[in-house]
Amino acid sequence: MTGEAYGNKSRSIHRAVVDLAESYLDSQGIPAITKRTPTSLSDSLTDDVALAPDLSIDGVALDVTSRLRPHRLAENLESVQRTAAIRGVGVGAFVLWRGDRPIEESYVVTSLRDFTKLLRGDNLPPS
Repeated sequence: MTGEAYGNKSRSIHRAVVDLAESYLDSQGIPAITKRTPTSLSDSLTDDVALAPDLSIDGVALDVTSRLRPHRLAENLESVQRTAAIRGVGVGAFVLWRGDRPIEESYVVTSLRDFTKLLRGDNLPPS
């Protein structure tokens, strides 16, 4: 994990991009839960916060990177895949924000294996 602002040293920029991604997903009928903000140092060290992805969607751990350059695709993907594995979530992916474009034109990066799980619906709970 990269710490307080995943992929960007500015917490406020990172938080704004996460909020934009959450709002867009919600507007498309996909409920996303954001990582809660710790209120104390001890709170920030708990597993619920320290190992939480930026956004949680049914069966998907989704981080957001607000870093514009340089991109660290492999590092970011490995980080969110570790988070997904530790939390027992089937798929790990991250949103790669494109600062000069609307949030809906961001890229979502995942492995082919996890993309296949998404297409099959393996990430969804049984109905």
